[in-house]
Amino acid sequence: SSKVLSIHNSILRKARWNNFGSTQEMEGDSFTMVFYDAKDAVAFCLQAQQMLSMQQWPIHKEINSEEQSTPLMSSYVNPVSDLPLKKSRSISSLSILQPLSSSHPLTSTTKHHGVDQDKNVNIDVQVRMGLASGFLCPGESLHAHPTIEFAKEVSDAAVGGQILMEGSTFDAIKDVLGELGTVDAQGMHLDRLRMRRVFSWPAFFLCRFIAPPSAASEDAVVLDMGTYTKSRPDQEQKQTRPAPNSSFPARSSRSFLLTPLSPKLSLTGYAQKSASPEELHLYQVLSAAGAERAKGWGSNLRLKSRLSLKDSLSKGYFDAPGTLAAPLGISKSPADASLPLVTTVFASVEQARVFSSKDMRQVERGLLACASKCLDQVQGDGYLCRVFGNLKLMLCFSKPEAALAWSCAMQECMMAQAWPRAALKEPFKEKRDQHGNLIFRGPRLRIGISQGRPKSIQPDHLGRADYHGDCVNSAARFMEGAAQGGMIVCEQDVAMRAAEAWAATQPSAEPEQALGPTLHTVHSWSPFQVPQSYLQVQQQQQQQQQQQQQ
Repeated sequence: SSKVLSIHNSILRKARWNNFGSTQEMEGDSFTMVFYDAKDAVAFCLQAQQMLSMQQWPIHKEINSEEQSTPLMSSYVNPVSDLPLKKSRSISSLSILQPLSSSHPLTSTTKHHGVDQDKNVNIDVQVRMGLASGFLCPGESLHAHPTIEFAKEVSDAAVGGQILMEGSTFDAIKDVLGELGTVDAQGMHLDRLRMRRVFSWPAFFLCRFIAPPSAASEDAVVLDMGTYTKSRPDQEQKQTRPAPNSSFPARSSRSFLLTPLSPKLSLTGYAQKSASPEELHLYQVLSAAGAERAKGWGSNLRLKSRLSLKDSLSKGYFDAPGTLAAPLGISKSPADASLPLVTTVFASVEQARVFSSKDMRQVERGLLACASKCLDQVQGDGYLCRVFGNLKLMLCFSKPEAALAWSCAMQECMMAQAWPRAALKEPFKEKRDQHGNLIFRGPRLRIGISQGRPKSIQPDHLGRADYHGDCVNSAARFMEGAAQGGMIVCEQDVAMRAAEAWAATQPSAEPEQALGPTLHTVHSWSPFQVPQSYLQVQQQQQQQQQQQQQ
């Protein structure tokens, strides 16, 4: 309907006016808008989505008669028209722009009241929005700019009502989520921000006893939706470097987000690290009031066929166990009964401080490669929550048998991984037992496992699922205080549950055998396929050499 489209366009224009944007392209119900600041672009999306959800759309009436075939529109009230407009600030003369592409499908719900009665169709307008970024060099035109194409690609991956952005856009706005949390249908309200830094004791007591206890729940919510790779990479763009007297820093034209020029950065010596052109890291942003809407969408994205998940470590927020049942916020109850039981795993490299910064980066890449290969064997279970800077990982599983299977396979895979020379010296040298069997090679991993009901599950500062509760603390203590290099420590109940689950797949096996002296006995019941260890590969090579000599 033209009236619905007119209301939709007026809402987007008003939100654009409040957030200092301009329209670059307009095609039907699709807009391409540009902004100088990334914060303004995200604020526009949050304000527009809330204005669209508040709008009372006209009811579409169709008369079921042969004489009346023209649809009629009932009267409606536009509450958005009563919202006050803010005065626009003067636009800077800099031509740095941020593209934003938005398009929407019209979804309708039909209510039938009888065969011969009228049909009322409630129109629910859902807009999908995508943000991307790039830097506009002096003299370069926005027409057919690669950043606009990226913005349209991100927008096409969203569903109705979603706001998606790629990695560099998130990097630009992750420190201003508190300001974006004040955005409502009338715009941004910076006066609602509470004092977070005090400079005197009287102010401290005022904030302590008068202000509400925390303002973290009012921040805008950002969720990591996963990293995806392109099966057919686009043509790589060449990096351009402006002249030294230019007012633009040297940056890659492949970056997705357009951010403003910071006066603290050097104009000639600064270069931003650009994302790989073959990868697309997506994030979803929502207002604090409408964060629960994300559970309806879950991990569903309208991805093109040439996009696929990068690896098992790049899953989205809602792929983590229990995230659909947990509220998107901090729970103050001791333990929410609605949250399911999860198994938390902490793994760290023993004596990681002996590595230099360069060797630690190489060891971390090998550690993540092993973790990804082992997660592929756990039949889709397992979620990487966080990677710490001291070669420590935190993972979460929905089943204890999957956590134990991953841990056992991880110990085997660590011995077969190709490590740098520094990771094969003391104290990480190869060691064998009295029978010549390989027992240690390379960095030794200590693992702690605990199962329980988390106190809360919420997105962290990177949009990843973060777990809090006694089960998380127990797993960390098992790893730090009880486990040594090459050891897996867990509770007896966890090992027994895993043994019963593995014994169910083989009725002839007895669960009591799982409580043997080593976890390798438990792991032998699992259908999980352990990668070949370094010793097995070495034995095969020796056998081949003997056959060639004969």
